[in-house]
Amino acid sequence: MSLALLSTSQLRSPIGPYHTAEGFAKFVWDFANGYHTADFSVQRSSAASTQARDGSFAVVQADAARFTPAGALLLEQLTVNLAEVLAAPIDTSGLYLTGAVEATLAVVEDTTALAAAGLLGVTSGRALLLDNSAGSTNARLALQATVDSTGDWVLSAFVRSDGTVSLRTGYGGYPAIGSLIGDPVVTPTGYVRASRNSAQKDGGANNPMDPIWFDVSAGAKLWISCPQWEPNRLSPSSPVFQSTSQTSRAAETLFLPVQGPISQITAITPQGSVALASTQTVGGALIAPLEIPILKILVT
Repeated sequence: MSLALLSTSQLRSPIGPYHTAEGFAKFVWDFANGYHTADFSVQRSSAASTQARDGSFAVVQADAARFTPAGALLLEQLTVNLAEVLAAPIDTSGLYLTGAVEATLAVVEDTTALAAAGLLGVTSGRALLLDNSAGSTNARLALQATVDSTGDWVLSAFVRSDGTVSLRTGYGGYPAIGSLIGDPVVTPTGYVRASRNSAQKDGGANNPMDPIWFDVSAGAKLWISCPQWEPNRLSPSSPVFQSTSQTSRAAETLFLPVQGPISQITAITPQGSVALASTQTVGGALIAPLEIPILKILVT
């Protein structure tokens, strides 16, 4: 279904240019532009990350609505981060090195680059540095925590580097970041969020107790922030910034106080329009997680 926007002179609806194939909208929630015809609320039993218009990340408490920098509403499924690495690392406990014997691993202050990536507030300006500048072979940062790589999963992290970088499990081969369509370009000057998933594996076995590796080429450095390993999905969700009290994010539902006869509830997303399934409850409707940022919701 596509959204048809009409000029003001064409409208017979009192709430502006919001229209679908089913007709004019009776209720509108235009999250991107800050306009809505009724209140709404998000139900989520845990804290979660949100991102402001300036790109900076923050953690909000249970039931607080979350948005992208474009103002789109996030409504995500339950997920867990099994990487077991603090977003604001204190030391290198739980981590070890493999590969080049010359490589070193440390927690470093990286305030300027983390601030530019919007990560300063959640990392306290600290990142992990895998320094393989003196190495003659690849070096790998490995996590002590092991994961089950036999099902669907995705590994992600914010990285910057002057070398070739790969995110992988210990048993298998994965294309370097930047070699697949849709990959970010890794540079030494700024952090990008890179990811690899179980479907992108190009060699090796799966293992129910697999290590997680961050690999960098000889002669290079790799800065790593906020690693995230999520089972049962192939694309990374919004960051779950690990702390001593949080390693997961609860599922979210959206409550809309819609009244009267309803034909359809439509979400407008960056990928197009989606008909939303809803469950009627006292005073309105509950919308299940969509996993795609929602720019607008129109009820016809």
